Amino acid sequence: MVEGRYQHKPPLPFTPGKELAGEVVEVGYDVTSFVPGDRVMVQVEHGAFAERVVARPEQCLEIPDTMPFDDAAAMGLVYQTAWFALHDRGGFAPGETVLVTGATGGVGLAAVQLVKALGGVALAGVTTPSKAAAALEAGADHVIDLSVANLRDGLREQVHAVTGGKGADICIDVLGGDPFDAAMRALAWCGRMVVVGFAAGRIPRSRPTTCWSRTSRSAACSGRTTATARPTGWPRCRPRSSGCTAKAS
Repeated sequence: MVEGRYQHKPPLPFTPGKELAGEVVEVGYDVTSFVPGDRVMVQVEHGAFAERVVARPEQCLEIPDTMPFDDAAAMGLVYQTAWFALHDRGGFAPGETVLVTGATGGVGLAAVQLVKALGGVALAGVTTPSKAAAALEAGADHVIDLSVANLRDGLREQVHAVTGGKGADICIDVLGGDPFDAAMRALAWCGRMVVVGFAAGRIPRSRPTTCWSRTSRSAACSGRTTATARPTGWPRCRPRSSGCTAKAS
């Protein structure tokens, strides 16, 4: 957003920052849900990187006294994004295998924890082996090394090795770039690719031949998006022997 490349561009000048936590200083005359002194976590479109922030009641959530402010400020958006990516965009079901790239970042760790809590198998993609311990501590079943020399083939080989050759049912991709390209090749039949971010720098472009050769589906994830669990128009997959047909839900 600061570079002006985000999909939502506030008018200049603006203060960046989307999440914060602190104590309520004062409330409007018609606000009844909070009082001065309440400890809250807050999510705004921008403006959080400041000493004081004006927010609407619906943007605030009261937090317990035992939760530190830095934890509260860091957890809200990442877990919402991970939940939205898994359920709304990815159509996650218990028992499915989910590959998470950038698994030790905020959204990545949240996604790994949610996959495990909801009964899935979490494959944590890490950019350096030194991050493996953090991913395993978060609950990952397996670690996928994204620093291998031949990432295009190496990522798929690692995923197939821990899935019996099946591949990942869902990929939550926060990196873009080469990891996205390689992860597309590691999807299972009727797998879903959910694009969350582009931390690797390059915004990926999915080729139709790649999608249809695996009958995979791609979906972008945005905090402003609202949709059903299976976005309208996504194809319903048939068994591999009978191919796939596109049918609106």
